[in-house]
Amino acid sequence: MVDKEEYGWLYDDMDKLKEKIVFRDRTEYRINGKFHNSKGPAVILKFDPLTLITPDEESINNYYISGNKLNYDEWIIYNREDKLKKLKKKIKQKKELN
Repeated sequence: MVDKEEYGWLYDDMDKLKEKIVFRDRTEYRINGKFHNSKGPAVILKFDPLTLITPDEESINNYYISGNKLNYDEWIIYNREDKLKKLKKKIKQKKELN
């Protein structure tokens, strides 16, 4: 267990902090420290040149929303709902400006 008081200088309490972390064998997308990517897979596995391990086709892309793992079909449904909410918000803002 990490003592936050001792290592407090390592932590940022920033809201909506977006991170793209590239590792040797994977790429991770996070928001507020949780796996999240509404535009694509949140964890993308790739060939590891050090161990010569290639991920199988089914596990290359892992979809997460707010830290919850979803399969591709569930993620597409969430993504459509999210895009519709954003479109409605933009239309409403344009109407208010006119």
